[in-house]
Amino acid sequence: MNNKCEYCGNEHDGSFATGRFCNIKCSNGFSTKSKRKEINKKVSNTLTGKYTIYEEIERKCIICKTNFKIKSNCTKKTCSDKCKNKLISNKLKIILPGKCGGYRKGAGRTKGDYYKEQYFDSPFEIEVAKFLDKHNIKWKRNTKRFYFIWNNKKTYYIPDFLINENLYLETKGYWFGDKKEKTIYGVKQNNLNWILLMQKQEWNINKNILLEKINGAEDDIGRVTSLSS
Repeated sequence: MNNKCEYCGNEHDGSFATGRFCNIKCSNGFSTKSKRKEINKKVSNTLTGKYTIYEEIERKCIICKTNFKIKSNCTKKTCSDKCKNKLISNKLKIILPGKCGGYRKGAGRTKGDYYKEQYFDSPFEIEVAKFLDKHNIKWKRNTKRFYFIWNNKKTYYIPDFLINENLYLETKGYWFGDKKEKTIYGVKQNNLNWILLMQKQEWNINKNILLEKINGAEDDIGRVTSLSS
């Protein structure tokens, strides 16, 4: 006998189970709360120093704007469950026709995000919104639908921004399929002659082109839509 039972300390021949205990009683007794606590403590002491200790930082809640403390490796964006639930609700909410105009979050092909507690479908749209703020241009996120018939089916078009209450602005990174033709048709069917198009390729060359478009449009409201370009 050269095996020692880990529970009672008696020597045994190692024939029981894995050889750690002398019998079933000792095996079951080893898993008691006191023994388990002792084991956990040993494991904890062994692991100490093997993992990164993250510092505590201060973060602003994206819902209520309250500052709260969190570990630097934590991705939490809200200060409480209440704000977290509100954030989840905002992300999942679908604006229904007749209430807020029918804008649906996440409808775009790029990753959306929030700016000024409003949801945008792409980083490009957020860039434009920040640019408008920088130049003190009044804007709001448009949710109004403009209906028309396309391929014998009723559909709708929703411009991205409403500028100074009288000018619609459409931001477009890329045209997919018949999207451009369909959009131009929808604009003409709804007589949206006061609409601007800001394409990403123009934006990347010179952002101030947008200022020129807005100033030119306000000087000559009623001109042919720039979407045809």
